[in-house]
Amino acid sequence: MTTQLNEIKKIREEAHLQLIKTKALVLEAQVQIIKMKASALKARVQALKNLALIGHIDFQTTNNI
Repeated sequence: MTTQLNEIKKIREEAHLQLIKTKALVLEAQVQIIKMKASALKARVQALKNLALIGHIDFQTTNNI
């Protein structure tokens, strides 16, 4: 009986360890998603800055004619 209990305990510990590893993988994936969202936001900000600059240059060119 003790051998069976030890085996059950070992299986539970292994399952718990696997659960922790899976949770860590999920957290790593969430971090990667957040990084990609941040990168996309930075790109949008840069695009808006470029549009503002182009609009400003276009406005100056139009007014100088």
